[in-house]
Amino acid sequence: MASQVVIHLPKKLPAKFSMNDFKEWKNLKEEQGFHEVNIYSIIDDKTVGAQDGLLGFSSFTKGGTHKPHIHKFAEEYMIITKGRGLVRAGDQEWEVKAGDIIYVPRNCVHSDIGLDDKEPYEGWFIYAGAPSLKKSGYVPMKNMWAKKT
Repeated sequence: MASQVVIHLPKKLPAKFSMNDFKEWKNLKEEQGFHEVNIYSIIDDKTVGAQDGLLGFSSFTKGGTHKPHIHKFAEEYMIITKGRGLVRAGDQEWEVKAGDIIYVPRNCVHSDIGLDDKEPYEGWFIYAGAPSLKKSGYVPMKNMWAKKT
């Protein structure tokens, strides 16, 4: 996991942020669907008092996974900035790379996994409609897309 970053909340809004202003989401558990992925938020209900959205950043090692899940109350937009990954959303599946953008509607099952040996699979994500993971209506979906043996 990345080292903890101290956030200095802006004294006045609107506010300007730096790429160094990330706050890592701690206590992400395997049973919640997180495996070898670091997730950070920069604009959310805690950092600036956002009410309707969240801007975050994720970094996956090869094999790092955000397992199948839905957001009942938020759409999600993903902007891939580095590496390669595999994104599944609904009945679609894409191998993604820097420059790709993914739209996931509310209640659409989706997941992603890091594929790159040489560099992390990274990108920005936006929750439109909710300022936190909890308020997005996050629900892990067990056994979705399980490999049949």
